[in-house]
Amino acid sequence: MEKSKSLTTTFLLFFTLINFSIGQNYGDISVTASGYDFSKKGELFFLIFESKEGFPDEISFTNRYFRSRGDNLGEGISTFGKIPYGEYAVVVYFDKNRNEKLDLNFLGFPKEPMGTSSNSKFKRLKFKKASFKFNEPVKELNIKLY
Repeated sequence: MEKSKSLTTTFLLFFTLINFSIGQNYGDISVTASGYDFSKKGELFFLIFESKEGFPDEISFTNRYFRSRGDNLGEGISTFGKIPYGEYAVVVYFDKNRNEKLDLNFLGFPKEPMGTSSNSKFKRLKFKKASFKFNEPVKELNIKLY
C-alpha cells in the first residue's frame, strides 16, 4: 500500500511539473511607437494579429488591441501581457479623426499615420512580411509610423 501511494504521489508530481512547464510558453510584447506627434488630437491604436485574417486594420480579427485616448497622449507605449508563443504581426496607427478605424484611400493605402512590426514604409504590407516569431519572455518592438 505504501509503495502504491508513493508511486501515485511521484506520478502526480511529474504531471504537475510537465503541465507547469508547458503553461510557461507565453510572454509580454512591449511596443513603442514613434514618428508622429502624439500630442495632437486623436487616438493611438495598437493591434496584434496572429493570422492574415483582418490584417492590418480589422479590430474584430485581432488577438488583442489597446487604444490610447486623449488630446495629449504623450509617448506611444503599450504592453501586451501573457501572449502565447507563436507568430504575430503588430500594427500601430494614429486615428486622427477618432472614427475608431484606419482610414484608407480608394487604392487601399492608409490615409492616417501607420506602422507595423517590420517597420516597412510600404503600407499595403501582407501579414507574412510584417510578422515575427515570438518565443521569449519579453519582446520589445519599436514601430515607426509613416
